[in-house]
Amino acid sequence: MMLVLGVAAVFLASAPVARWSSAVPIEADEIAYSDQGVVVRPTGEILPVVIPWYDVRSVPDSWAGDAAAYQDISQLARDARQRRQRGDIRGAAKLYTQLDQKLTGVRGEQAFDIAIGLLEYNLLGEDHAAAVLPWLRVLRAAGTGRQYQGPLLDERTSLHPALIPLFLNNSGQNLVPNGEFSPREQLLLEYYQIAIAHDEAEDIDSRLDELEQRIRKLGDRDAGLLLVHEIVSATRASDPAKRLAAREQLDRTARSADVGWMIDWSKLAIGASLISEDDENQRERGVVACIGVVVDPEDGTPNSIRELAASFAAKYLDSTNRSQYANIITMTALMGNQPATGATP
Repeated sequence: MMLVLGVAAVFLASAPVARWSSAVPIEADEIAYSDQGVVVRPTGEILPVVIPWYDVRSVPDSWAGDAAAYQDISQLARDARQRRQRGDIRGAAKLYTQLDQKLTGVRGEQAFDIAIGLLEYNLLGEDHAAAVLPWLRVLRAAGTGRQYQGPLLDERTSLHPALIPLFLNNSGQNLVPNGEFSPREQLLLEYYQIAIAHDEAEDIDSRLDELEQRIRKLGDRDAGLLLVHEIVSATRASDPAKRLAAREQLDRTARSADVGWMIDWSKLAIGASLISEDDENQRERGVVACIGVVVDPEDGTPNSIRELAASFAAKYLDSTNRSQYANIITMTALMGNQPATGATP
């Protein structure tokens, strides 16, 4: 008998399982039901496969017995996916939220589809802090121990180009995950928690040192984690020497990276870091760096990154009695709000 975590039951199949994605049904020797979908062991095969609920068209015995509890879930999952695929992100999000409350599984194709839907929805809002957990859930659902490859995210780093760990008005939003993350995802979560935190933690430098040590223990040089580390260090570290060292590394990244959004992430972080310094000359250099992202973005830089850069620049210009220039920068970002090649929202 096959063992599947979280299944309702396992029994001999009396009919094939039909899918929406294929006209060919799956003849199964055994079948079970789980939060991630129908678990079937195809005839003659040793290993089972999981058909996510959004792809389940029919099951043996017309949704009788243990399958009855999942019939509505299957329809809900299909409706949510169809709405998302045709561009109705807000409508889909309502259904994905219902699914998220009904299903407890965190890994698999069904969990992945829910996480993608919630991520796309939260990216529509101005507060991208709300999109951090859905993004990490996408990584978790894709599976531990491998780089995520798919829509929305950068394939090499698994970062989302619109989700820079830098927030103009730290909302103090509490990022509380539902379930555990892999060591890499946990590191990303903790960096973003620091970036989003409303108050200035006294132990922030020691936390950054500890996180950096954990990055090293993972082994391979992880470009995504290291970029996040430098951005958070440049903008949140209390030690001026740490901020300077992080800015120097970000400057090297800006000059050597071959990906547009990584270049502009680095430039924006340098600008935001300099704007927070006490020296007026450094602050002026910082606003120039932010303006550069607004008026001359790289290919692939999301519009939201340009708008964030404009917000940092405008806030500083307003504080130095140059509101007319602040308005110009803000309008430039809004008027140039056209997707760059390969850009994301």
